[in-house]
Amino acid sequence: MISYFLYYVTFLVLIGLIGFSALYLVRKKLHLTFFETLFMSLFVGYVISVTIFSIVQTGFKTINIFYVLLFAFALREVLKRNSEHKFKVINFELKSGIMLMGAVVFFYGLACFSIYTPNSFIPFSYNNSDYIYYAKNAKYISITGQENGFNFLSVLDSYYNGIELYHFFDLWGSSLTNHLFGTNHYLNLILIIYPTFYFLVFIGAVCMFQKPNWVNVLLAFVIIWWGGFFLDVFQQIPLLKNL
Repeated sequence: MISYFLYYVTFLVLIGLIGFSALYLVRKKLHLTFFETLFMSLFVGYVISVTIFSIVQTGFKTINIFYVLLFAFALREVLKRNSEHKFKVINFELKSGIMLMGAVVFFYGLACFSIYTPNSFIPFSYNNSDYIYYAKNAKYISITGQENGFNFLSVLDSYYNGIELYHFFDLWGSSLTNHLFGTNHYLNLILIIYPTFYFLVFIGAVCMFQKPNWVNVLLAFVIIWWGGFFLDVFQQIPLLKNL
């Protein structure tokens, strides 16, 4: 459990440094708070990492190629700005660092709790069929270079080759962490990639507040778990009954 926590933190640092380096290239066009810089660094770093990795593994036959176009468009828009700023990370305080470390530990702990089993030689349960399927796809998209959901079938017959639309954004992350750390694709998803996403969404929610404090941090935690609500009156409307 501790080893995967170290992999998780290392992965956050790596993508953060990659993203921060990219932002630094256009530093004179940006004026970001500490949390905005952190959010952009992690997000941009992750997208750059999985995009380059998927392009290399598939020989440019990946949906992620569109991120190259998006980055080109975003870079063009940023460079069009007339204003220039002295690049610096503002609004950083010690309490911000403590809060962030707490969030990192919390999301990892939550992920561990979701699969932890005390009555087994192996501390983690492998009983989630969806995650098992995701892990197989994460493994084989890198091995075969075929971005689809057929996993090992892509090795057996070229009929199963080709690109499909699917949520490969997280699966490429799992495959990348496997290449970096030599770790299990299933655990990569649950203990590294998804906690990274939770942390990223949390930082994004904090960014919505101009002056983050402990109350706003609590609200940010509430926001990231808010999935919607249901009113019983919907059952009385045929159009909405089966939604």
